[in-house]
Amino acid sequence: PLLEVERLPELTKRLWRERRRLPNMSEPSLAAESKAEVIIAEPRRIACIAVLLALFTVNQWSRSLIFYVVDFSDKSQLDANALAEASRLFMNVDLGFDQAQYGLLASLGFAAFFSLTSLIAGSAVDRFDSRWLLMGAGTIWSLAMEWQAAATRFDDVLGARLLQGFSQAFCNPAAYVALG
Repeated sequence: PLLEVERLPELTKRLWRERRRLPNMSEPSLAAESKAEVIIAEPRRIACIAVLLALFTVNQWSRSLIFYVVDFSDKSQLDANALAEASRLFMNVDLGFDQAQYGLLASLGFAAFFSLTSLIAGSAVDRFDSRWLLMGAGTIWSLAMEWQAAATRFDDVLGARLLQGFSQAFCNPAAYVALG
């Protein structure tokens, strides 16, 4: 039989309710079972979001840390003690790299490699467990940060930034999948 046009909104609502049918909470066994699922699921959801928030915060902090550890002001007038202090505080003074090299670290050294790796990361998340990818990415970028902190040459910092860009590219796609 043909559907009456006037009844279409009513039928649409009915179909929608059928699709979203929740267990009848008046039945004792279903009510207890559903409440138990909610009690178990909610702390896990909150923990997942808290871990991802912490991971994302550290991700952004470590990504932009390099912007705060350089100073290109003129150091020619500084005495030996002030120069030693500047060398301790600022990476570019200690390692002796210039503004052009710094630009390479901040752009191609991280951003370009991060962008290219994001393409690979998106397909990797479709194939592998996002939790393991997040854990692996966090471990690799922690090692990259350690390498960057222990760097004695510009090449070390560049290599560490490339590795950091590679590993951090996996974090966002894997986090989206982990959130469901």
